[in-house]
Amino acid sequence: MSYQLNFTDKHRYETTEVGITIPFSLKAGDIIVEGYRKVDTGAEFCLFQREHADEMGLDVESGRAIRLSTLSGSLEAFGHRLLIQTFDLAFESTLYFAGFYGLNRNILGRKGWLEHLDFGLTMRSNTIYLGMTKE
Repeated sequence: MSYQLNFTDKHRYETTEVGITIPFSLKAGDIIVEGYRKVDTGAEFCLFQREHADEMGLDVESGRAIRLSTLSGSLEAFGHRLLIQTFDLAFESTLYFAGFYGLNRNILGRKGWLEHLDFGLTMRSNTIYLGMTKE
């Protein structure tokens, strides 16, 4: 049985990086922060470095507090409603920032990112396919 999938965006990702790393931008008011994140379809939430919140002038602890479990323990994170953009796709979402400084990576997870997108991946051609989820 065959299935047809339709996506609006197609992008190659770099194979010299560990994992699948793609660009993002966050917007809070008039301030935009850009960087790179790892796609992690197994991660429950999107998690950003606290330093990005500081760049946007956010009071991290004023956000919704949660405790996230990781392979190496747990950490406290705080959720804030922001505009996130990946390639040409932008939407508002609740994104979490680590409660501490020095988190070693930013993660795009299911809640906050994947829940808004149609997502396809082909490892053979190092390509991701994206589209906005139709609601």
